[in-house]
Amino acid sequence: MKLFALRDGPTSNAPTNARRHALDMFTIWATMTEPEFIAAKAFREKYLASPLMAEVRGITSDLLTGRGPAALQSMRLAARESGIHIDDALVPEFADDIISLLGDRESGGE
Repeated sequence: MKLFALRDGPTSNAPTNARRHALDMFTIWATMTEPEFIAAKAFREKYLASPLMAEVRGITSDLLTGRGPAALQSMRLAARESGIHIDDALVPEFADDIISLLGDRESGGE
């Protein structure tokens, strides 16, 4: 849900609010336990062939790969606007994990 809202953010009625979805994704990731991460991987495998997952992989690739990924820019901006400090060392790990869970394995996931 957060990924789709982030994708639709630039065309939404409230693009400022939409940026917060990237920060929400970071917060969810940062608070996941190892068993939850393992369960998320199993969920991904279970639904890998779903047409919806193909769309999710495309959105993830568009927003989290390449130079200056839009999702990471949105996350940093939303954090700044909210007065939240994000440890820059965690950002690449966050992106790698999200790509491994939701993205194309060829574009940086496992």
